[in-house]
Amino acid sequence: MDKDAAEGNPHSCRLRKGRHSLPGHAYAVTKCTDGRRPILAGGAAAIVIDALKAIHQKGAADCLGFVVMPDHLHAVLWLHSGQLSDVIASFAKFTARKINKLGNTNGAIWQEGFYDHAIRGEESLRGCLEYMRYNPVRA
Repeated sequence: MDKDAAEGNPHSCRLRKGRHSLPGHAYAVTKCTDGRRPILAGGAAAIVIDALKAIHQKGAADCLGFVVMPDHLHAVLWLHSGQLSDVIASFAKFTARKINKLGNTNGAIWQEGFYDHAIRGEESLRGCLEYMRYNPVRA
């Protein structure tokens, strides 16, 4: 059995082993908080939104849609350059530092790894955006 699976860590960076992202394509991304703790409310949500704006300002990706839930983030990103994993790693590091400072805490904010799905056409994009739109309603 895989060590990460044995430790109950299905969000291992091994999820992305052998996977590549391509600039000029859109990806639906889900990133969960460490232990699915509901810490993305209030000021923490604003930090996440500011970080999504910063990704755009740096020219790495455009955010086509997002929803910040108490314990996870869904976003659709149009990748401009680099690897999606690098964009998400930078996002996670930036937001973790800011959220820890906001809460006067220290420690993990995000689970290792993330889930992604390549958007393959307009219908797929609409489906992802619709899912995100109704995620807070279902919760």
